[in-house]
Amino acid sequence: MMGALLAIAGFAIGLALGLAIGARRLAAFRRELAMRKAELRSHVLPLLEHRAAGSSVPPAERAHDERDPLIAAIALARSIQSTEARADLPYTDTLEVGPTTPRER
Repeated sequence: MMGALLAIAGFAIGLALGLAIGARRLAAFRRELAMRKAELRSHVLPLLEHRAAGSSVPPAERAHDERDPLIAAIALARSIQSTEARADLPYTDTLEVGPTTPRER
């Protein structure tokens, strides 16, 4: 009977410690995530906005209404890539010169 009570007490103490450590880790993770989001807002998004303006990305495609900076950065980068891909012209009017070029006589 005493062994069962000790086992239950040990389980309860272990569970309490696990929950406390888990809550502390979760709080640390949330602080780290908030810090990374702040860095995205202050460093990455302004750079992408500048690049989008230079690439003539329409304002409607710049993800201004997105609250999460990670999702906004990804959406903005995709808009920049698609706009720049549309602006690239194929090189169909170029002349290819191979190893059989005419020699001087």
